[in-house]
Amino acid sequence: MTAGSLAGKALADRTVPDPTTVLFPFAAAAFGFPLTAGTRRLPLMAALWATCVTACGLVLGVHAHSQGQLAAASDIGALTITCLSGCLVPLTVLPHWVSTVAPATPGYGALHGFQAAVTGNTAAYAHATAVITAITATAPLVSARAIRH
Repeated sequence: MTAGSLAGKALADRTVPDPTTVLFPFAAAAFGFPLTAGTRRLPLMAALWATCVTACGLVLGVHAHSQGQLAAASDIGALTITCLSGCLVPLTVLPHWVSTVAPATPGYGALHGFQAAVTGNTAAYAHATAVITAITATAPLVSARAIRH
């Protein structure tokens, strides 16, 4: 896989609307979800999260040797990140070691970033944004290194 084809796949993925652009306004209208604190922060966090997922997918795409391997790795990876980050089940009900591993997952950063965007917690939002940005910036470097070798 060449760098050009990876870039094309990343650009094609960014043309699909992010589900959070529909989810949050729906939650505000249907359930009174407070969007006022995060009006500017929510779209940025949604864009960062979508870009991070795309970048991580590029890493998987470079390392996979077949479509089946890519599908299995992405499904297992998504489920693992979701479970270990506390997005699916609260960390308080999971084994203690999960809460130690959780901050290293991008899902944990996204979860806390969305929470901080809504509650207006600027420090937590800045931390989550930095974590997701760092993971997103590292992923293409890993992909590029794998392409060269």
